[in-house]
Amino acid sequence: MAAPRSSLTRALAPLAADVVAAAALEAPGEALQGTLSLVPADRRFVRAVTIDLCGRTPLPAEWEAAQGQSRGAWIRALAGSVAAAEWSYEEELFYFLLIDNFRPSTDAFSAVPQLLAERKLSIRELLRQVVSSQFFNARNPGNDTFVTVVLEQLLGVTVQKEPALLEAGKRMYDGYTTTVLGKSGASQADLVRIAVDHAQFEPTFLERRFTALFGEAPPKKRLAADAARLRAEPLCFPELLAGWISSAAYEQRLARPRPKSDRVFVRSLYADLLGRAPDYQEFRRCRNALLALSDSRPLRSVLIKMMLDSGVADGALGAGATPAEQVAGRFLHFLARPPTEAECAAFVRELEGGASPRLVLRALLTHAEYQSY
Repeated sequence: MAAPRSSLTRALAPLAADVVAAAALEAPGEALQGTLSLVPADRRFVRAVTIDLCGRTPLPAEWEAAQGQSRGAWIRALAGSVAAAEWSYEEELFYFLLIDNFRPSTDAFSAVPQLLAERKLSIRELLRQVVSSQFFNARNPGNDTFVTVVLEQLLGVTVQKEPALLEAGKRMYDGYTTTVLGKSGASQADLVRIAVDHAQFEPTFLERRFTALFGEAPPKKRLAADAARLRAEPLCFPELLAGWISSAAYEQRLARPRPKSDRVFVRSLYADLLGRAPDYQEFRRCRNALLALSDSRPLRSVLIKMMLDSGVADGALGAGATPAEQVAGRFLHFLARPPTEAECAAFVRELEGGASPRLVLRALLTHAEYQSY
C-alpha cells in the first residue's frame, strides 16, 4: 500500500527537500553551543543525537530533561545512560546477527545494558562474552564459519588473504594446542580471548562504530588516539562517543539528513506516538516484517495506518487545541520545526473542512521528512 496522496501530503511534498535542508542548517552553531531549549533548532539537535545514541527519538521525559542543560553536559549524560547502553548492546547483537532465536536470553545478558551504564562491563569484555556464548556458536556452527566470523568481525581480517591464520584458528577451535596471532590456545574460548586481547580489536571496533555514526571512516590520527585510549581505559567508550558527538564533524553531519533505518524507524514511531519504546516482541515483529522487503516504505505506511486506526496513539493527536495550534504542535513534535505558512494554511483548511486529526498525523509520518533525521 502506497503512502496516502491526500491534499495534506501534496502540501508537504513540494517543500520537502528545501525544508529539510534549511532546517538542518538553521543556525547550527547556535544549536551546538550554550544551553539547550526546545526551540526548533535545538529540538532537531536533541532528536538527532538521541537517535544516534539511543536508536530512537526522545521520549517525553527526555525532551524535558534536555531543556536548560548545557550541550556538553547533556551529551555526556546521554552517552553514559542506560538508554544509550541498551542501543549499543542491540547494535552489537545485530552486527553479529544474534537476533530472534539466536538472541542471548540468559539473565546475565539481560543485565548487560545496566552493567555497561554503571561502568562495570567494558566493550571488550562484553564482546568476549557475546562471541564465546552458546548463541554465537549456534549462529556460526563449524570451525570454518566460527573462525572466519571471529577474525573478520572482531579484527577486520580478510581470511581469504590469510589462509594459514584461518587454518590455525580452525585447529584451535577443534581443541588442538595452536598458536594464533602470537598467542597459544586450545579452544573456542581461547580463540575469542586472543582476538579481543589483540591490538587490532580497538581500532576495528571504533572504526565500525564511527563509520555507522558519520557515514565515513574516522581520520587515521583520531582513530589511533581513540583506540589507544580505549585500550588503556576499557570503560571509556561513552566518553569517546560524547567526544564524537561534540565534534565539528558531527555538526557538519547534521547538515546532511539521512534516512532512518527500519530499526530506528520502528523505535521512533513508538516513541513519538506512544511516548515509550517498543518492547522486544513489538520491535521484533515490526523489524522482521520491514527487513523482509527490499523497499520497506509501503509497509511503513501500513504500519503507521494500523497504529493510528487502532486508537492506541490518540494521545498524540493534540486534541483540544485550535486547528492552527494543533498543526504547529504536530509539526514541532514530529518534524522538529514549525510549518511554513503554506503548510499551515493547507493543514488548517483540511481540519476545518472536517478532516480527521489522524489524517494530519498520517501525512506527517508517511512523509520522507519524518523518515529522515
